[in-house]
Parts: sequence; structure tokens; C-alpha cells
Amino acid sequence: WLFFLLPYIALLSLFSFISHLNRRAVLLGLEALSKEQLQAAAIILKDHLKESLDRGQPPSQILEHFSGLEDIYFIALLDDQEKILDWRSKFEGYLPFSRHHRPPSEFWLLDSPLGTIFNHYSSLATSDGQVYYLYLGYSMKNLDELLARSRQNFWLMIAALSITGLIIFAGIYRLHTKFQLATIESVRQAQEKEKFREIS
Repeated sequence: WLFFLLPYIALLSLFSFISHLNRRAVLLGLEALSKEQLQAAAIILKDHLKESLDRGQPPSQILEHFSGLEDIYFIALLDDQEKILDWRSKFEGYLPFSRHHRPPSEFWLLDSPLGTIFNHYSSLATSDGQVYYLYLGYSMKNLDELLARSRQNFWLMIAALSITGLIIFAGIYRLHTKFQLATIESVRQAQEKEKFREIS
């Protein structure tokens, strides 16, 4: 049993480890791609916000034009004291922002009831030197769906490998059992022939 099962378990473990590394590499690559996409969107938004602020438009009216953007869960404009001047969200009442618990990095991931959200927080300055902050929440729904499919495919592959391995194991074990029985029968026949030879 050990002779057959240990290589089988080792093969499944190796497959699981390689699959984990592959999924981890895909996740990191997609996160980097999302980060670049979010950074590009933030640069464009900050340019528009800067132009609107330079024209003297009130901060409380600026975000109306950007609230319907696809894949952006929420957007907020803050002053130099990090007080929220205005914000928009696809989900009413949901803006996961805290000055005290905000990570120091410009980008971070946040798990929420809506799924994974890629957050971006950066400053922008108007032509008169006034500093504002832009806070974006980017939907990672596509990444979550891709990871869910990846996990599903992984378990399907594990199930297929397990069933295939068990079938192969059962076949080999059956052949091994037949070989043992044939060997025992051959030894018994040889012993009987030896007895007959001695009697003769």
C-alpha cells in the first residue's frame, strides 16, 4: 500500500504546490495591471479636478461628473486637512475612509461586502498652491471572478487527478494481487511436483 500510495500522494502534493505558485503569480500580475490602470485613471481624474478647481467651481459640485464611471465604486475629494469635501459612491452610505487607519501607501487592497476594492489615495495641487486629496475605490470584481474560476478549476483538476490516480492504483493493485496469487500457485505446484518426484 505504501509503495503505491506514497508516489500518488507526492504527485498530488507537487501538483497542488505548483498550482498555488501559478495562481499566486497570476494574482500578482493582475494586481500590478489593475494598479497601472487605476493610476492612469487617477491621473486623468486629477487633471479634470484641477481644471475645475482652477475655474473656481465649488468642490461640492465637481464630483457629479465622475460618479457614473464604470469600475469605480467610490470617489472622494478631501481638503489639505483630509476632511471630506464631497464624495460619490455606487453604494449609498459606503465610503471606507479613515484618516487614522489609512495605510501609508498610495495603493492598498480592501476586502468589503462588495468584494475586493483597490484603493488609491493621492494629492493634487491647484495653480494657486491649494492642496487637495483624491480617494478612489476601484472594483476588483473581474479579478475576484477570475480567482473564483481558478479555484474551481483547481479543485476540478484535483478531483480528476484523484479519480484517475485511484483507477490506476486499483488496476496496478489488482495486477499485483494476481501476480502474487500466481506466484503462490506456482510455488505450490512446484512443491507438489517435488513431492511426486520424491515419491517416485
